[in-house]
Amino acid sequence: MDSPGGLVVIFFLMSNVAFSLREPLSAFSGRQLLVGYWGQNGAGPAHGPANYEKPLIEVCKTTKYDILAVSFVVVFFDSRNKGLPAMNFAYHCEDSVSPEYPFLLRCPNIEGGIKECQKRGKKVLMSIGGATGDGTLHSADKARKFARTLFDLFLGGNGYKAIRPFGSAIMNGIDLDIEGGDYKYYPEFITELRMLMDNDPQRSYLITGAPQCPFPDHHLGPQNPGTGLEEAGHLVDHLYIQFYNNYCHTGDEKQFMGSIKKWLKFSKRMKPRGPLIFVGLPASTRGANGAHYYRPPAELKKMFQSVKNLEGIGGIMLWDVSWDQNNVIDGQRYSEYAFQELGRVTLPPTQGTTPPLSSQSPPMTITSQATLSPITTQAPPLTEEPPKPTGEFCVSVSDGIYQNPSDCSKFIQCFRGKSFHTSCASGLLFNPKIKACDWPQNVNCA
Repeated sequence: MDSPGGLVVIFFLMSNVAFSLREPLSAFSGRQLLVGYWGQNGAGPAHGPANYEKPLIEVCKTTKYDILAVSFVVVFFDSRNKGLPAMNFAYHCEDSVSPEYPFLLRCPNIEGGIKECQKRGKKVLMSIGGATGDGTLHSADKARKFARTLFDLFLGGNGYKAIRPFGSAIMNGIDLDIEGGDYKYYPEFITELRMLMDNDPQRSYLITGAPQCPFPDHHLGPQNPGTGLEEAGHLVDHLYIQFYNNYCHTGDEKQFMGSIKKWLKFSKRMKPRGPLIFVGLPASTRGANGAHYYRPPAELKKMFQSVKNLEGIGGIMLWDVSWDQNNVIDGQRYSEYAFQELGRVTLPPTQGTTPPLSSQSPPMTITSQATLSPITTQAPPLTEEPPKPTGEFCVSVSDGIYQNPSDCSKFIQCFRGKSFHTSCASGLLFNPKIKACDWPQNVNCA
């Protein structure tokens, strides 16, 4: 992004086979989504105080955004905050939560905005990083600790209840806009964050990311071993790809189509299902580093029509709400034109570890959020190693999930006499009591 201050899996246990369903689809009836970044007032200096970015509560009341990413947590481990994160929301909030934590802010107006958005069925994410943020996690232990800190400060955790920046508001997830620092230890961070999210029985959450359009992204990957998306991309729900400020922008059709197909191919190979891919755009000619990165409404329509029906396209992301607010064309904000282009999302087929329940099973339909009864697992996710079907183990047992008798770090899914062999993520063991991968201390491995 250009200012300082990129996933939810719900598990249903059906006939002992774990199925994943993306929570956003249930919440929005399968429609592609409109995402906006809010909090940096990018257009403010250009348009003056009278046209500064509106408060979050007003944005939620007056726009069609489905998801708003509040920007940014800019420092992950700030020594001035006793190691807790530092935040920057432009002029929206500047008061510290206490003298002990001068750069950890207390923002009651944003708290009210989050609750108003959620009341209207919108989701609000905490975005970390930004163009000037340092995304270095330093070690695997620090990565896991940072995940727990974010969960306690912004999501459903209770570890820092007295100093939560947004009080009692519980946000809907974490967005990774990582544009600086080292790429290491993001698999551990994402895995820990997903485990914490799945252990919250009252809520479901998103993990999203905002990589640059060149594939792979320098910080998040994928392809390169050890990057967050390569090792833990199956745990990420959305990627808000920044198709601007780079050669693969939407104005260069060949480069744009080549890039987006690579991102979609990556999503498709993640198992059981990869993140939805969003087309990220500047909301004004000055919203990016050059006017040629901006697509006027007619060009926006033509561009998105060329990709909207591809499997895995989740919608449109705009940088940012302030530029959109100040780009009114024939009485409509730019985001209104973007919203008009959204259609029904087309998901890649579920792949990998989950065999079908029955050849006669009807397709799972996406209904309103209120009708779903998710059962969240307590286990960290599996690796993306493809299953290896054989027939020997499952010939004499019923359909279900079993610990591999020769290796506690693996398990076998049986379906109609066929065996699907799969490994847990590194450092985890299969727990037959909950029929999922779990921390070793919870597993009795003979």
